[in-house]
Amino acid sequence: LHVKCRSDILQLDPSLLPSLRDSLMAHLSNFIEAKVGSKKSNTVVITRLAMTLCSLAVQMQWTDIIGNLLSKVPMMNATVGVSVGSSIIGGSSSSSPFPGENKEEGMIQVILEIAKILPEEAASERLLLRDESQRRRFREALVENSRALFQFLVYCITMHDTSSHTTNQHQHQHHNMKEQVFRCLHSWVHYVHIHPMLLQESQLLNIAFAILQQYDTNNSNQSFDDEDVFELAVDVVVEVLRCYPSDRRENVGLVQKLIPLIMPLGAGAIPMNMNIA
Repeated sequence: LHVKCRSDILQLDPSLLPSLRDSLMAHLSNFIEAKVGSKKSNTVVITRLAMTLCSLAVQMQWTDIIGNLLSKVPMMNATVGVSVGSSIIGGSSSSSPFPGENKEEGMIQVILEIAKILPEEAASERLLLRDESQRRRFREALVENSRALFQFLVYCITMHDTSSHTTNQHQHQHHNMKEQVFRCLHSWVHYVHIHPMLLQESQLLNIAFAILQQYDTNNSNQSFDDEDVFELAVDVVVEVLRCYPSDRRENVGLVQKLIPLIMPLGAGAIPMNMNIA
C-alpha cells in the first residue's frame, strides 16, 4: 500500500483520496491505541502506515496536516498557544479513538510518528508526483508549520518532565517520549529548511545540550534508556552544526547561541566508542 501511494495514486479518482486518508488514519490510530494501552509492539506496522499516510498527504497536497493534527491536542494548544485549524479527519478536536487517560498520549504518539516521517517522504525521490511543484509547495508548507511543530515537541518533553515518575512504567514512558521527540527534531533539521532564528529561539537545543551536559557530568550513573536519549541528542546537535555553518551571515545568531552551550562540555560528553562524524 505504501508503494502504491508513492507511485500509483494518480490512477485513483481524486475524489476518493479523502476517504483513503481517513481510513489510513483510523488504522494508524487503532494500532497506536493498542500499543499505548498494552505492552504489545506493532512498530513495523505503525511505521508503514505512517509512511503511507505521509505519501498520500504529499500527493493530495494536504499542506495543513500538521496544524490539523495539532488541533487534536487541546491541552497543548492551551499551554503553548498554538493557533491551528479545527478541520481534521475524525471530526472535531473533542473526538478521539483513545479512551480515558490514554486519549492525549495516544494522539501525541500519532502526531510524533507522522511528523517524523513527513519530511522524509516529501523529499523522497521514490515519490512520483504529477508535477514537481507539488513537492516544492508541500515542503514550503512544512517550513511554515515548523514553529507550531517545535512548540509541540517542547510540550511533549515538558509535559513528562513536570509529571511525577514514581514507577518504572512512568520513567519508561518519559524516556520513550524524549526519544521520539529527538528523532522527529532530527528529521526536520535534516529535511526542512528551518529558519535559523526559530532554532535559536526554541528551547529544544537547550534541552538537547542539557542532556549532553548531564551525561558528561555523571555518565557512570546513566541507565541504558538515558544513553539512547543521549545518542539521539548528539545526532540532533551534530545535524544542526552540519546544516547551519558559521560562515553564513543568517546563522550568526544561532552560532552565538551554540557557542556557550558547547563550551562547558568536556571530553566525557562523547563516548570513546561513538562516531558522530
